[in-house]
Amino acid sequence: MDDAALESLHVSLGPYIRNRFGLWQGNKALLDDCGTDHADDAYVVILDALVRRLREGR
Repeated sequence: MDDAALESLHVSLGPYIRNRFGLWQGNKALLDDCGTDHADDAYVVILDALVRRLREGR
């Protein structure tokens, strides 16, 4: 996956992560684990971790 394709995940997968993981509903434990109290910042942390794992081949 090239960088442009990965960037598109922010538009497509980002909202899914925010909604499915309850970031807008105050999933405090996950927000804390992401080091932020804002849903938009948290989903970026999660997506970045996903991309790192994919690039590592795990």
